[in-house]
Amino acid sequence: MKNMTDIIDIAQDITVLKPMPASIRRLAEVAGDPEAGIDEIEEAIKFDQTLTAYLLRMANSAWSGSSRQIETIRQAI
Repeated sequence: MKNMTDIIDIAQDITVLKPMPASIRRLAEVAGDPEAGIDEIEEAIKFDQTLTAYLLRMANSAWSGSSRQIETIRQAI
């Protein structure tokens, strides 16, 4: 584990933090809403091509343990 001095050094070396994409902020908002359903989650994901590709890649990886091909966002969710 890094000590506090190492963490401070790392933090000082960071000059630019990229802003969080709007799609990720929206997904976090929807995921935190106990009233939100799968439709809202799907809507939040589908407008971000990178997020969609990542989700489908993870859903189809050996890690997920799925025995069938996942082809849609809804299936991946």
